[in-house]
Amino acid sequence: MAHLLLNTDRTSHQSFSTSLIALCSEVLESPAQYDKYKVFNINHFKERSQVGHEFIILDVFNSDGRDDAFRLRAERRPSRRKADEQTRAERPVLRLDALVTVSDDTISRVPESFSERDFDHLSSLGPIRPPISLSFALACKIFQQVENHSWYYALFRRQCYWFCITFMHRVSGTIGVPERAGNESWRRGAAGKGRIPARLLKVMPDRRAAGDIREEEMKQKTEETKREDEAHEAMNKALTTAVVRREVERSTSFERTRQTVLPLLRTTEARREAEVQAWQATFSQLGGRRSGL
Repeated sequence: MAHLLLNTDRTSHQSFSTSLIALCSEVLESPAQYDKYKVFNINHFKERSQVGHEFIILDVFNSDGRDDAFRLRAERRPSRRKADEQTRAERPVLRLDALVTVSDDTISRVPESFSERDFDHLSSLGPIRPPISLSFALACKIFQQVENHSWYYALFRRQCYWFCITFMHRVSGTIGVPERAGNESWRRGAAGKGRIPARLLKVMPDRRAAGDIREEEMKQKTEETKREDEAHEAMNKALTTAVVRREVERSTSFERTRQTVLPLLRTTEARREAEVQAWQATFSQLGGRRSGL
């Protein structure tokens, strides 16, 4: 997974996405292998929608200098998965709440069509320059700390706001780079209370929020179905192209064979015809001699 995510080949799938916790586990099994990938800028964005979903964008480059820089998007959303039996550092809230569920933390490649102007810029860390350094392995370690601290998603407790804010604060404290406010920093959600800083206004009523989450889930399912359809269509096109190419190659091979064999056939026919004419001439001569006798 890490290889596909960090592959800078422009022909690779730009929309590749994977589980954040699974990726971090893979990277931290051999962190030295990924130390060459450096994070040089981190930005915190917010979608301009009713939900106001927030996410992190990491600018990464290969310090070997052989590849171009690329961007990764990390975020938290609710999931319908059941919690496993693994012991966590923090338990979910004790009260029953339909809006508390297992979190779905993911990281994906940012497509080239991504435009920062379409989102609210809440804060940033960077540029991160030597002697200060943030390796991708260290970023994964901090992501893992965030995940271990709270594995569940709660709309007004451990939502995308908390995920982004906690990660930004931990990175800032780890490498000693201050977090700078963005142009729309006042719109940043408050983790733990579901309020907008300095305004003390609730983000949205519980019913409306639940409906918005369901709508977002349907949107994600539709996008997944669309990607699957596009993948199937691409596979069918590739198969059709391969079949056509094979038929063309067969036809070309047959034509080449025909062009090679045809002169041989013509030479053989001419030789046979010459032999027949020679035999006929011989018999004619023999017949003339007998009649002369």
